[in-house]
Amino acid sequence: MKNLFVILIMTFLSAHIFGQDLIITNVNDSIICKIMIVKKQQIYFKHVQDDMVRDTSIALSLVKSYTKDYTMDDAEEKSALAASNSDYPRFRLMFNAGLGYSLAGVSNTVPDDFRNYVNELRTGTHYNAEFTYFFKEVLGLGVKYDMYTTSNRIDEIYMIDEFGNITYGAMSDDISVSYFGPSLSFRLFDKKMKNSLVAGISVGYVSYNNNVIIIDDYSMKGGT
Repeated sequence: MKNLFVILIMTFLSAHIFGQDLIITNVNDSIICKIMIVKKQQIYFKHVQDDMVRDTSIALSLVKSYTKDYTMDDAEEKSALAASNSDYPRFRLMFNAGLGYSLAGVSNTVPDDFRNYVNELRTGTHYNAEFTYFFKEVLGLGVKYDMYTTSNRIDEIYMIDEFGNITYGAMSDDISVSYFGPSLSFRLFDKKMKNSLVAGISVGYVSYNNNVIIIDDYSMKGGT
């Protein structure tokens, strides 16, 4: 009878004194407890174990979330969120396009008559596509493709050869710079797993192509 009385008292205490807060670990275990203090690296709390009130702590690095003065609705919401977090989005497909600008300045070797023409080639259009598979919540592998295009044209130019002959015609550049390579991505979600910050690194191949007209047509190509 005495043991039964002790059990009832401890159950009452656990439910009403130490059952006010909730800790959810990274492995989705729920701890109903009374949080005493939260420090930079540890959470100190009281909970009932083996019919005894125990003081213990857990490293913050092992905690997915914690709630003070939680209700049953909070607990259900946290549990559902924790379950969804274990099934994080694994695929990411991204595409964007916009204006691009080359940071390289105009060479001093460009004649003054053509400096404005070359400067206008610094503005173009940029395209980017990337596919990533996240094998961990924060790490993913994928491939990416980038292209920058720009063009310009002057319809009336002339050239004087070494014999003094003058030839009239057009001058134009149609430039594309492409990049393709594997990528390593890093991802950080917010607490609700609805938004993320993604950064990445990549090493690949860059190709350069320019369809040129200076009176006559020819092409310039390169890669690295």
